[in-house]
Amino acid sequence: MLFNTHQIQNITDARILGDSSISTLVSEISIDSRSITSPQSTLFIAIVGNRVDGHDFIDHLYKIGVRAFLVSQPINTYDYKGAQFFVVPNVITAMQQLAIYHRNQFDFPVIGITGS
Repeated sequence: MLFNTHQIQNITDARILGDSSISTLVSEISIDSRSITSPQSTLFIAIVGNRVDGHDFIDHLYKIGVRAFLVSQPINTYDYKGAQFFVVPNVITAMQQLAIYHRNQFDFPVIGITGS
């Protein structure tokens, strides 16, 4: 999966905060700050849950090299030079829009296996 800055903005109808002049190429999406393996090509999705708010991990993720964030809260971008924040009303909906777009790039059947 590859998304560039303009695709992410168009697919999710996001407002970009931060450096909108750069074009980040995203090949990984993460909702868990502990699972980042390629920070420079990761889009971190800041999900707000009952116990944890993904926005709380932005500072740490920026320090390890993540520069693309999908958020639902405005961010003070002053401390995050070179980063882009895609602001949407609901990050879960935006994540689903990215998944639908990605899935629609293929014309073969998809099989889902679930279980515990």
